[in-house]
Amino acid sequence: MSRMFRSLIWRKSATMGMLLALGTMTTALAQPIETVLHNFSASMPKGAQPIGALIRDAQGRLYGATESGGRYGYGSIYRVSPAGAIQALYSFTGGADGSEPFAGVISDSSGNLYGTTFQVAA
Repeated sequence: MSRMFRSLIWRKSATMGMLLALGTMTTALAQPIETVLHNFSASMPKGAQPIGALIRDAQGRLYGATESGGRYGYGSIYRVSPAGAIQALYSFTGGADGSEPFAGVISDSSGNLYGTTFQVAA
């Protein structure tokens, strides 16, 4: 192994070690603060068993899906305001609209929401 190659490996290793040490110190100094915005319950008309990732719009509102619950028990789409207020936007009926959302939602540039469901009635 050439001397230059060994030197590059050492410098890279030393830099990574320093970055890891700094990352550990930063993590120890600034612990994230967690806040519960909503507790989902099977009896809630807003939905139960949240699934998938949340998305955020330009106003800071969060959107997500639940696998069950909602008005008809087949899942829902919900929105959480920046203040933490939750609102059910849609409850799946278990018919042609499907049931049991399979993941979170995505949005397009116009703000329309899209997602998938596990089942659709025939």
